[in-house]
Amino acid sequence: MHWVMAATLVCGVSLFTACSSNDDNSTTSSQQEMEENLIGLWTEEFKYEDVTEAGKPFNRALIVVEAKADHTGYMALAVFDDEFNEPLEVYGGPKDAPFTWQVNADGKITLSATRGAENPNSMVNPGQVNMTCTQGG
Repeated sequence: MHWVMAATLVCGVSLFTACSSNDDNSTTSSQQEMEENLIGLWTEEFKYEDVTEAGKPFNRALIVVEAKADHTGYMALAVFDDEFNEPLEVYGGPKDAPFTWQVNADGKITLSATRGAENPNSMVNPGQVNMTCTQGG
């Protein structure tokens, strides 16, 4: 149940909207610009009510996606309640939800999950995220 909730949250990131594979290894100048614009730490916080695996209720979620210049990255999902600014739980992260990424000439971003050895059943699955990069944003 919680895996489905996490996948739904991750897939709901409004920063990104589509995904496809890139069979062409050539990089156009606009494609290179899109890749450069994608590099960095992306976050999205939103209201969402549920309970952690330990049964702690939460009402806020934060998704973090880091795309690095070497075409690797990770994503994490943190959940909070209104009483504390510290996360109640953090799912994913560099060890549990790493990925490699590519941008094709149409701006479609492909994430390929590279599972961490410590937790191959992470609740955050980069392979289920849909992303699109637009030129200049």
